[in-house]
Amino acid sequence: MSVVVPVHGPAPFLEAALRTVAAQTHPAIEVLVVDDRAAPDLAGRVHTVLPQASVVQSRTPGLAAARNTGIAAGSGPLVAFLDSDDLWVAHKLQAQVGTFARSREIGLVCSAFLELSAGRVTALRPRRAAFREGDAVLPLMLDDIAIPSAVVCRRRVLEAAGGFPEERAYFEDFALFSTLASMTTVAFVPEPLVLYRRHDGQMTQTVERGVLEARAELTRGVLERLPAAMGNASLRRHVASHDQALAGHWHHRQGRRGRALAHAARAAALRPLAAEPYALALFSALPAVLERSVHDLVQGRGARAELSPAVRAALALDVTSPPPTADHPRLRASLHRLTPLKLRFTRPGTLWDILPRSRDLRNLRRYRRELGLWRVLHRGGYTMTSCQRGRMLNRLAADIEARGVPGVLVDCGAWNGGSTLLLSNGAPSRDAWAFDSFEGLPEPGALDGGYSAGYGGALQGSERRVREAFARFGDPRRLRVAPGWFEESFPRALPTIDQVALLHADGDWYESVLLTLETFYPRVASGGYVVIDDYGHWEGARRATDEYRARQGVDAPLRRIDPIFGQEGGMPKIKPAGVWWRKP
Repeated sequence: MSVVVPVHGPAPFLEAALRTVAAQTHPAIEVLVVDDRAAPDLAGRVHTVLPQASVVQSRTPGLAAARNTGIAAGSGPLVAFLDSDDLWVAHKLQAQVGTFARSREIGLVCSAFLELSAGRVTALRPRRAAFREGDAVLPLMLDDIAIPSAVVCRRRVLEAAGGFPEERAYFEDFALFSTLASMTTVAFVPEPLVLYRRHDGQMTQTVERGVLEARAELTRGVLERLPAAMGNASLRRHVASHDQALAGHWHHRQGRRGRALAHAARAAALRPLAAEPYALALFSALPAVLERSVHDLVQGRGARAELSPAVRAALALDVTSPPPTADHPRLRASLHRLTPLKLRFTRPGTLWDILPRSRDLRNLRRYRRELGLWRVLHRGGYTMTSCQRGRMLNRLAADIEARGVPGVLVDCGAWNGGSTLLLSNGAPSRDAWAFDSFEGLPEPGALDGGYSAGYGGALQGSERRVREAFARFGDPRRLRVAPGWFEESFPRALPTIDQVALLHADGDWYESVLLTLETFYPRVASGGYVVIDDYGHWEGARRATDEYRARQGVDAPLRRIDPIFGQEGGMPKIKPAGVWWRKP
């Protein structure tokens, strides 16, 4: 493993970056620090932290040339890059090398990363889980999934691509990674393994017209290389809108709010239904004190969730998560008054719940079909699940049907059968199991939180209503009803359930969700899905899910289905309600 660290100028954060290289758990690391017009006494600074590191003089000035010099000087079959102002988690290289072991076809492995600004973690990137292995060109253009410090490449693939294009003053990394994505399979590690530091001396903080033109010209070139089926006008507008919004964000960081608003308007003209241009316009129009607070509230929530104590310890940094909002009395009072309103927005059937999300706009016909089925079941009293979660159940079931994942559909906590029917409608060729006591919820335990008190016996479903739902809207021949408490009905059904393609856990309480996962997760087929309905609503459901995943070493990322708005410490808090993951 060769680690290339280009150094340009004073590099005030160099020692901190090298200490995270020295702390790596992966053995046999060859470290090459490339001197690209760096400050004097670079070798002394490097060898103080890493005595075994080699300091190499760049053959020509420029960041791309410095990285290429390091590639040529190294000998490892894998090459990793670390900018002198970024930081690594201790197991970063080990995690990515393990990903390469899955297939010889993988030539590039990216990881998620956290943005660090002024000593605070401000964002988790990429923000959207839009990455599919082997299909990385569009995520590279639209979601910026790769930065040099977060990638590891095979040397043979790098050499075949010709390394970083030295003729480019900007975006040389994007140019190389987009080329690699068209040449080889790209894999993604969803765990944030890098802290990407933003500061005033950073090259990407400077915005000039030439930079924006270079980005636009580069994305046009990437689009031209795509297959004809992908290079349609809609895709080109999507990418052009994203580039305009990206340019607006850069201008906004420089304090050029007028230019940022102009770019937001151009981005909205290209894609009127996209949220990114309007978010940019909102941030550009807000006063500075409100802008910082809203940014922390919206962007920082994912970063706060990901900055675990283990990551802090690995980085040996005193990095504090950003506060949910600034200490501004008027803003605090305004957000406090808005919270009940947001809570009403997230009730099943309200406008917020029914409106399509960005993924729905890709197939409006499917969205209308899913919405229509959910409405019929919700109005008929067959389901209490939200529209977003109901549509996701239907969509995940359709996906396992299309991919041929073996197994049955298991719904634990079926109530009146609406969720079971949404699953069965998506995968009509499979048996659908409906587990429920039909006597209401059991009594909550000590791990379910104080607010669960009084719900024992509530939400009582009906086996008759389950069968009625399938008789009216589904195939009764595919329905398997297992009445009784889970500890009784699960053992009775297990002999007839060999594999599970989709598991829906809606038991609410800690013991119920944990028993569901312990019983059925070992039988979930590879490529199948697990959906936890009340992960964000009930403390017991969340605790049981997190404990089971940690105990079994389940590292598949949790995907949020819908948000809920609540409070924490007297302030607004946004968190996922329903979640799902795909079993590797």
